[in-house]
Amino acid sequence: MKKKIAITTLALTTILASAASYKAHADVQNPSSNLPVYRLYNIHSGEHFYTTSSFEKNSLVVSGWAYEGTGWTAPSTGQAVYRLYNPNVTGGDHYYTESVYESNSLVKQGWKLDNQGKAVFYSGGNVNNYVAYNPNAKSGAHNYTTSLFEQNSLLNAGWTYGNIAWKVAGQGQSVTPMNLKQMLQGDYSSVQGTWRNSEGETLTFKGNKVTGSVDITQEGVKEVTINAGKLYNNTVMAISEPKTHFDARIFLFAAKNTSPSDYKDNTDKTRDRLFIETNGGNAHFEEVTEKAFYRIN
Repeated sequence: MKKKIAITTLALTTILASAASYKAHADVQNPSSNLPVYRLYNIHSGEHFYTTSSFEKNSLVVSGWAYEGTGWTAPSTGQAVYRLYNPNVTGGDHYYTESVYESNSLVKQGWKLDNQGKAVFYSGGNVNNYVAYNPNAKSGAHNYTTSLFEQNSLLNAGWTYGNIAWKVAGQGQSVTPMNLKQMLQGDYSSVQGTWRNSEGETLTFKGNKVTGSVDITQEGVKEVTINAGKLYNNTVMAISEPKTHFDARIFLFAAKNTSPSDYKDNTDKTRDRLFIETNGGNAHFEEVTEKAFYRIN
């Protein structure tokens, strides 16, 4: 299969390169049965990374990548799909192909075969796995998806090469998206898990309790309970139950493609986001967005 190859695409972020470079090259065990192909996203480079290895997935999540769910289900046997790595660009570069000719061509240009040259997963099945290419991107230029909606959205946005990359055994499944209507009723089941900001701080939701890796309230409190939210400029705003007035914390939930309309928002609006600030604090929203939390698992 002929494919336009861009040596400088899919670069990993320099910030995460030293941590993720080693962890993204661990051996991937060949699947003995159909396995989910995990899909991760690097907010800094815009790259998606695909693996059947839970070790790779967890290592990249720890390094700051966001887990987005499964890209597809891989069959246990079939045509081998190889992953290549380009060490000659800033942060590195990954590419996926089932073409041995294309793989060998990239190796001659300086790329390295990942996973000791073994397949990272297999192709085969009745489900289309589409590939799209962004000729204007320096990183994250190739996207693989079983979602025809996602594929067409990329093509409508200027991406090219809207072909079937290979066949797979099953459709992908995203992590549960943020549900603002449920949160208005005090149901935070759609935001369960751990969220992380650019400074490495994390917030973990279990039910309507939130535990922070650091002091959430700046008053010595690392766990709070949040109440039913209120609608605020296309987002949900919830205030935690404080031990004292100063312990209260404002949680502002913004689903993907939404934003507080009266503030400048420079965050990644293609993903769910969470902002927090002290109740009655002096923080400006522009400052809060610099520490936006994104879900990582």
